[in-house]
Amino acid sequence: MYLIWMMIVGNYRANIEVNQETISFYFDDEEINKKAKRFLGKIQVLGALITIILVLTLPELFNYFSIIIYFISLLALPYFYARKLHKQKFA
Repeated sequence: MYLIWMMIVGNYRANIEVNQETISFYFDDEEINKKAKRFLGKIQVLGALITIILVLTLPELFNYFSIIIYFISLLALPYFYARKLHKQKFA
């Protein structure tokens, strides 16, 4: 149930105003934050779908690992994507 809620939030994430949420305070550029938020929303929806499939098919022991990997990817991947965009723009 929680993963379905994460899919809904991920789908809505692109509509949040830039000033309400930023990926990182290091990246003050609006364009970078907007692209990183869209990327985060896509990861959130796609990752939740993959995690739901894994939870339903794998043994119970691996369910926790797949959920932990999902949450770590939600934290790390958008930050690295925003960092890459920042380097491309200001390098």
